[in-house]
Amino acid sequence: MSNFCTACGARLPAEAKFCPACGAPVATASIPSTPEPKPAAAPIAPPETPQAAPPAQPSRAGRRKGLLIASLAGGGVLLVAILLMSGPSNPPSTTKTTATVTVDTPSAGDASATIPPAPPAGAAAVTAKRWEHYTNTRYGVSLDYPADLFAIQPPPPDNAGRSFEAKALKARFHVYSHANALDASVDELQAEDVLDIGDANATKRKGTDWYQVIGRRDGDLNGEHIIRLVVLSEGNTMVHRLEIAMPAAISEAFEPIATRMVRSLRIDPSIPEKAAANAGSQPATAAPATTATSAPPATERAWQTIDSLGLGLQAHGARKTAGVSLQIPADWQRVALPEKFLLEYAPRADGGKLRLLIEALRVPTNIPLAREAEAIKSTIKPGVENYQERNETDTQVARRPARRLTLIFKTMDEPYLLRQQYLLVRAGGTVFKILVQGPDAEAAAIDALFAHVVATLAVAG
Repeated sequence: MSNFCTACGARLPAEAKFCPACGAPVATASIPSTPEPKPAAAPIAPPETPQAAPPAQPSRAGRRKGLLIASLAGGGVLLVAILLMSGPSNPPSTTKTTATVTVDTPSAGDASATIPPAPPAGAAAVTAKRWEHYTNTRYGVSLDYPADLFAIQPPPPDNAGRSFEAKALKARFHVYSHANALDASVDELQAEDVLDIGDANATKRKGTDWYQVIGRRDGDLNGEHIIRLVVLSEGNTMVHRLEIAMPAAISEAFEPIATRMVRSLRIDPSIPEKAAANAGSQPATAAPATTATSAPPATERAWQTIDSLGLGLQAHGARKTAGVSLQIPADWQRVALPEKFLLEYAPRADGGKLRLLIEALRVPTNIPLAREAEAIKSTIKPGVENYQERNETDTQVARRPARRLTLIFKTMDEPYLLRQQYLLVRAGGTVFKILVQGPDAEAAAIDALFAHVVATLAVAG
């Protein structure tokens, strides 16, 4: 029992049935010690003016709840519907991952990302003034690179890629292709690269046929910052790798250059096919399919890569080696010459008719290639017969200014017309003069060989 009257608030004597002050009964104020079961509530009619509870304020994370009350009254039937609506605080991204890969700095808002330390205060951005395009003709891999920073290195014996060095920056990169001999998956290859780099916090990205690993060896500014981009092709049977490495202290300053290099990487299977088509090999005649012992088809022509850096080619009047590489038939050999600014190659069993010459000249940059072409013509024309000029035109080869020229003439020493295909390519103050020549009667083979040389040409410096 309550000690106070619920009507007037006066104190009640013990066991009082009525309030002595106001006379109000107090029997209804007593609460049983054990509550009796509550009877089922009868249907509640809707109020004339529904009083909705104040809505909850949406959280900053974006969570929202709504209360919808719909009432339909007809024939004494009431329908009340309540709909609670809620959504995740961070909706899943709808961005679709594609094979376009970029070198992105981890977001500062991503708690799972490892953000590399900032470079030392005052570190200047690394800039490139001249970009070149490298193409590997064996596997069709190509990319842009800063030629004023990186020097191209001699090719490997299998011509499966190329290495480049920037000694002043202590940076390097290489492009290399190989067969996926163990049929490894993207996940397996990526895991191997993470272990190889040795950075447990490396940033990893991947797609169906590519992946990227960005990490550091030794893990601080004294270590090496490594970017690896790997692309699988031909049904994941081939693996193509680009690795860019630099001191960790300059990684942020180097990022714009690395980004452009990674974004420019392309795998084009048609490049090896075009190179083979330009090789000049005669199409094989189809063997009669009459018996199982028919002769096998003719094999494709084999090629070798020559690189002037490894051969010590020097521009005329200069001591520095001049870098150019290209492909020639595998059965050709070098002809010994005393001049360091000349390289000559010829077939082993040709009798001296076919020739390829590479000459490195020091030519000031203000002298146009057209003048060099005129010098060639003025040297040859006076002492020959049946002189003809064809197909002289300006072009670009390996992203370099170039000029092509065809000359046909007869010398006093040879009984046949000689055909010469010239390519002049400028690399700064050096001009490479590349010549393929032979009897004009073999014009088709000469032109095809010249086209292959042009297609596989790479210039350094």
